[in-house]
Amino acid sequence: MLQILLLTIENDDDKLIFEEIYHKYKKASMRRALKLLNNNKYDAEDAFQKAWLQISQYLNRLESHDDSVIATYIMKTIEFKAIDVANENNEYRGKLEPAEINPQEYISDDLMYQVCNRERHEMIVKVIHSMNEKYKDIMIMAYLQGFDVKSIAEQLNINEKTVWTRLYRGKNILVEELKKRGIYHE
Repeated sequence: MLQILLLTIENDDDKLIFEEIYHKYKKASMRRALKLLNNNKYDAEDAFQKAWLQISQYLNRLESHDDSVIATYIMKTIEFKAIDVANENNEYRGKLEPAEINPQEYISDDLMYQVCNRERHEMIVKVIHSMNEKYKDIMIMAYLQGFDVKSIAEQLNINEKTVWTRLYRGKNILVEELKKRGIYHE
């Protein structure tokens, strides 16, 4: 698949960047597609391929080379393509909906920055990066890179229950900090 996607990119520098991004996020994006589509391998592969095709077409519009921004864009693209696949399949009809998305923004495929309000996203990333290391690493892996609890536990060589606990506490820290900054409202 990578070779086919690389054919859609004209600039050699962009091809190298795309190849690096693809190798870095392909497993996490496939896990995300599988999770969203109830582990239906065929539908997940369909969403995965559609997402990466869109990513290759819009690569030159990514203004940031920040890993968290790229990861968020990839995971949101996977989410939207999973929704498209689900809407084509009666098994899922009405079960998947985009989170916090204006319908006009969803209909246009003009990148996810319209969906992920940049300032809010950057603030969330800043807050996560300012957390204590034991929360920061897990929050980044779970919410910005799309890893599941088991993968995080394996990579950090800690118990899954510890990961769940730190995610819970990390989310509480994040919410409290966002409330202080006027971004999160109950």
